[in-house]
Amino acid sequence: MPQSDPDSVAREALRLIGPDPQNWVPDLDGIDHNVVVVGGGQSGSAFAFALRRAGIGKVSVIDAAAGGTESGVWLTSARMHKLRTPKTLPGPELGLAALGFQAWYEARYGAAAYDALDRILRLDWAAYLDWYRKVTGVAVRYATRLVRIEPAGEHLRLHLEQGGRVTVETARKLVLATGFAGSGGATIPDALRNLPKQIHAHTSERIDFRTLRGRSVAVIGSAASAFDAAAVALEAGARDVHLYARRETLASLPVIRIRGYPGAYDNYGALPDAVRWQQAIRFRGAGSTPPPDAISRAVAFPNFHLHLGARGPR
Repeated sequence: MPQSDPDSVAREALRLIGPDPQNWVPDLDGIDHNVVVVGGGQSGSAFAFALRRAGIGKVSVIDAAAGGTESGVWLTSARMHKLRTPKTLPGPELGLAALGFQAWYEARYGAAAYDALDRILRLDWAAYLDWYRKVTGVAVRYATRLVRIEPAGEHLRLHLEQGGRVTVETARKLVLATGFAGSGGATIPDALRNLPKQIHAHTSERIDFRTLRGRSVAVIGSAASAFDAAAVALEAGARDVHLYARRETLASLPVIRIRGYPGAYDNYGALPDAVRWQQAIRFRGAGSTPPPDAISRAVAFPNFHLHLGARGPR
């Protein structure tokens, strides 16, 4: 049973740590913002809250998404039922337990319900992030896209597109919290690049899976998002789905998942470059194995076909 009102508990926690410190950064003529955070998702919101608690004022958060899609990928291109990470991994609460997912979830569904969770449901995580922004007072300027960054002496000139109109704002510092969209863009195999766009899509895009009803679908790749997409296509009524993987087996090498261990997660950046490169090579060689529930979701359909060792011409 629900235990309490999460809004009241969170506001009491914020009251007890005291008001936000006064802005200690002196204003400069011609500077609009001390910091602009690009991306209003979980990282961008946490950065904005942390900066405010550090006494840094004039922080602006922008996001290219339209209002109403506040939780970014969690309501668009993410298609898993559950998050991949452990439910106990620290989130954007900055050490304030009342702002964490567990407090929010238990207030709604009770401690027993949280104990019964193995991992966080995706839609619950999206709802939690929307609540987090509301209760911490993180304001996001939606439908605002950063299109150009110019160095200008000791500050930056940011060209922002809003409603088809480009304006220029200045900032001392810039935080890029653009998530998956900021990691270099989607990789499309050369064999597909010149095909009509209506017959292929990347899993990072919004896909209307209803249009695949009665069709035969090919999925290239064998990581988590590939199995998620295959399952959603089958759930939408695809005639059959064929998933093609270059690897010979889905079993991965026994690689320690850093994101599951707070000590390693928090201190990874302090490791020597050579160690981090070695880890990156190990991860690359092992590949990203989908979690068991993602596999089970797809293989539950008799019209799902897995093709391992499917390598194209070299």
